[in-house]
Amino acid sequence: MVKKKGAIKKVGIIFDGETEEIIFKSADLKNILKAKNLQSVGEFKYQSGKVKTYTSLLQKKGAEKIIIVTDMEQLPCYTSVKERIGNNEELSNIHEIVIVKKMAEAWFIADTETMKKILRKGKKDTLNYTPESYVDPYEKLCDIISQNSGNNKKNRTSKVKLAKRFVENGFSITNSAKHNKCSSAKYFINKLKAMSE
Repeated sequence: MVKKKGAIKKVGIIFDGETEEIIFKSADLKNILKAKNLQSVGEFKYQSGKVKTYTSLLQKKGAEKIIIVTDMEQLPCYTSVKERIGNNEELSNIHEIVIVKKMAEAWFIADTETMKKILRKGKKDTLNYTPESYVDPYEKLCDIISQNSGNNKKNRTSKVKLAKRFVENGFSITNSAKHNKCSSAKYFINKLKAMSE
């Protein structure tokens, strides 16, 4: 059966980490999917050895494609990440894998509009951060926030609280994708666009 042009394609999402859970369950992602004629039928937080099970559950809900979003962690290459996920040939036709070079916190740094709100900067202020160049974007983000609040103490908020703060202040993956130093967010948006065609 050929799908009608413009028909909504159902997708599932498997993500890695607490920060990603907040991003991928946000209204922002639902809006991005809707704009691309995609609809999420469900999301799962990645657990080792469970990809096949989650894939089966999402397919039962009607998922035609499943996006797996994970970061490099300390692995040397993309092939190693795919091996960690367990993406075998049997599942490769349904899976679309997006590998984030660094932690998802790099996407927060790349969304300069939300960063300006959090840092209480004006719209015309310039932020010159290189999100995917930092060894630990979470630590860098905490440093940036501390320094801009006039508090030089190394106060660390949890990743979950930080993610919620960004989402509540309008964090947008689309904004992150516009940053010229955040290729993984751009890749994610492009992957969604390709899936919708």
